[in-house]
Amino acid sequence: KLLEADPRTLRLLRADPFDGEPPRWVRVKSYLYRFATRAEFRETGERWVRMPLGEAIPPLSLRRTPGRRQ
Repeated sequence: KLLEADPRTLRLLRADPFDGEPPRWVRVKSYLYRFATRAEFRETGERWVRMPLGEAIPPLSLRRTPGRRQ
């Protein structure tokens, strides 16, 4: 639905980063979050530390083929 710029799906986002147009590609990255230590919080002001785990879903596109029902 995101690749089709479905209005109901786009309303789930705080802001539409695609300006109402369907994105050409989407991917899902996965992260592990943990609370920052007191030292990390004092140093950075961040309450969370985010560590990348990799791609949960590789880049996907919506292939549009002639005659395909949308």
